[in-house]
Amino acid sequence: MKRRVTNTCSGTTLVEMIIYLAISAVLITGVGVVSTSVIDAKSKTKATGDVYGTATNIVATIDRITKDGTLLTSPQFQSSSSTLIVIAGGVSTSSTSIYLSAGTLYLKAGTSTAQAINGSEVKVSSISFFAVGASTSTAVRTTFGLAASTTGVWREFQFSETFTMTNTLGNYR
Repeated sequence: MKRRVTNTCSGTTLVEMIIYLAISAVLITGVGVVSTSVIDAKSKTKATGDVYGTATNIVATIDRITKDGTLLTSPQFQSSSSTLIVIAGGVSTSSTSIYLSAGTLYLKAGTSTAQAINGSEVKVSSISFFAVGASTSTAVRTTFGLAASTTGVWREFQFSETFTMTNTLGNYR
């Protein structure tokens, strides 16, 4: 009687293994590219959001100071300055000033300690206050630049923007 030999070893051939590895490599590369794109987009969005969020805070602060102010002492009429000094109620001890130092914008009210307006993630690159209006300087035009940078997967993203606003002092509204 003849015996029939059956092959009970089941496995993968070398060709099947190479095809499996090739398909896996394509899928892993695709996931990596998509992940990198998402992380980079998030970094761009963070830098942009930081700049616009800080700008909103600076605009609100300057608006509040000028709304409460009765006298503009710096800058002088038809001139510009890197410092804004507004007096509320005509009392010199109630002066409020805004000034730039090493990329940080500071607010100093009266005799209190100066407080930073912007955080460390956004730098103020420049600020200029220009007194406009009648000879008594009833308004101030402010121009300031902000810049932020964040690091993505492969590169650093930088975003900067310049903002301009004009505010009228409170007693002239």
